[in-house]
Amino acid sequence: MSNLSLQLYTIREELERDAEHALDVVAGTGITEVEPFGITQFREWLPAALAKRGLKVTTTHTDLLGDFDNSVAALKEVGGTTLVQPFFDPQKWTTKEGIQELATQLNEAARKAAPEGLKVGYHNHHFEFFTDFDGVNSYDYFVSLLDPEVVLEIDTYWVSVAGLDPVELVQRLGDRVTHLHIKDGPAPVTREFSREKHDEQPANVVLGQGSMDLDTLLGATEDKTWVVEFDKTDGDILDEVVASIAYLQNR
Repeated sequence: MSNLSLQLYTIREELERDAEHALDVVAGTGITEVEPFGITQFREWLPAALAKRGLKVTTTHTDLLGDFDNSVAALKEVGGTTLVQPFFDPQKWTTKEGIQELATQLNEAARKAAPEGLKVGYHNHHFEFFTDFDGVNSYDYFVSLLDPEVVLEIDTYWVSVAGLDPVELVQRLGDRVTHLHIKDGPAPVTREFSREKHDEQPANVVLGQGSMDLDTLLGATEDKTWVVEFDKTDGDILDEVVASIAYLQNR
């Protein structure tokens, strides 16, 4: 079975309400890894809180393009290895120039991170795949511009929303992909998702209760780290996290 992690954005409201309890629940599932978000905001308490529960960090979501130095410092404080840029303006993905801008910035960040013993990566949504350039979709064009040192974290759910097969994508990209976001949801899902319309998006569901073909996906990606994530939910998120992690542990 793959290594398991939890994107802490999933439990963002619980962390604000009672971080100690929320992290106790996470640690109680038996997983030993989490993926923080906005890590520079939580430097005062997160390293000690994770260490207390034996939770380690490899990847973190952070605006490394806008706040590189603080992102590096914060990641080092929790012992992580990889800074993941979680978002880049959807409009930029509609032009070669916009994609080239992102690739150049990530390549530069990777070169700066290397002497620190760190890696740099990118996490997709769905809009990265919508534009074609001479038969090549915008995401593949982006990957072609990246230095080999830049890693990829594939959100398999958003790949599916974009109308692509996440298994085919991950297998084609090979070792460049280190982590997968694993989530489930209803079908059909609108392709017109944007940050502004986030609240209109159908809620995610416990793994195995939605439309994703998780059996095929998980069977083909056991060499990657699986990161459980919910963008939103209609239920009790801590209960759903526990159930989703159990689904992966018991498959």
